[in-house]
Amino acid sequence: MWNPPPFLTGCSQAAVLPDGPALIRNYDWDYRLFEAVVARTALTGRRVLGMLDCLWGLLDGINDAGLAISLAFGGRPQVGEGFGIPLVIRYVLETCGSTGEAMRTLRRLPVHMSYNVTTVDRAGSRATAYLAPDRPAHVTGQAVATNHQGQVEWAPYAAAIRTVDRQRHLQALLDAGSGVPGVVAACLRPPLYAHQVRRGVRHLVHRRVPSRRGRRLLPLARPRLAALAGAPRGPQR
Repeated sequence: MWNPPPFLTGCSQAAVLPDGPALIRNYDWDYRLFEAVVARTALTGRRVLGMLDCLWGLLDGINDAGLAISLAFGGRPQVGEGFGIPLVIRYVLETCGSTGEAMRTLRRLPVHMSYNVTTVDRAGSRATAYLAPDRPAHVTGQAVATNHQGQVEWAPYAAAIRTVDRQRHLQALLDAGSGVPGVVAACLRPPLYAHQVRRGVRHLVHRRVPSRRGRRLLPLARPRLAALAGAPRGPQR
C-alpha cells in the first residue's frame, strides 16, 4: 500500500472524555466501496480490532492497550510519495500503546495524501496529527477533527462537505460537556449526518471505546449494516 490512488472522504471524529474515554467518528464514504468487515488480529502479539479497508489496512480501531485511532481526509489535493493511510492506522495499532507513542510514530511515517489522525488512550490523553505528503506532520492537542488542517486550503471541497460547520458543531458539543451518548446522537443528525445516496455517499458510524484495563475490545456502535444491505446497487445517476 505505497502510493495508492488518491481518494477523498468526508469524516468527523472526536475524542470524548465524559462517559469515556471514547473515540467517536463518522465515516462518510461510497457504500459500494465500503468493505463492512471488522477485523480482529494479533499479528504481533498485540490484539487489534478495527474496520478493515483495502484487505489489510484499517480505517479506525482499538488495541488491547486501550489506544483508539481514526482517520479523516485532511482537505488538501496534494499527492506525493508515501503509504496509504489505512496501512498507517494498522501499523500504529500494532506497535503503539499510548497517544504519545502514536504521535511519535506518525511524525516519521510518509503518507501519500493529507490526513487528520485522532487518537485517545485509556488514560484520556488525546491528540490529532495533521499529516501531509509535502510538509512535516503537525501534532496538535485538538480533540476534534473534520476535513481541514487548522485552516481551509481547498475552498470548493471544504464548502461542498461543510467541514468547518461540522468541526464547529463537534467542538461546541465538547465545550458544553457532552458525553459519549450525546456525541453519538449528534452524529446521527445534521450537520454531522450525510445521506447523499444518489451520489454514492452513505453515512457510517463507528465508536471505539478504550477500556481502562486495556483488555477488552468493544465495538459498541457498529456500522448500520442493515441500511447498507438495503442500499441501491450499482451506480446512481
